[in-house]
Amino acid sequence: QPEKTKKYALEGLKLAQKLQYSRGEILLLNRLGDYYSHQAQYKQAIQYTTQSLQLAEKVKDKNGIADAYVMLSII
Repeated sequence: QPEKTKKYALEGLKLAQKLQYSRGEILLLNRLGDYYSHQAQYKQAIQYTTQSLQLAEKVKDKNGIADAYVMLSII
């Protein structure tokens, strides 16, 4: 149920941003990139995944950086 994936990821992203929970933001941005990639909406997939990468680099989250690069290589 891809639409539920998108819905919950967007809700989670809003909550993570409200709580200033960077790791949650990074994960959910990456999930949204994955969602859009599976929907063949590659421009949006790259945008979300790039946002994930930029935030991960900003907070020096090595796992988040690696996850974003993996997702970008798949897109």
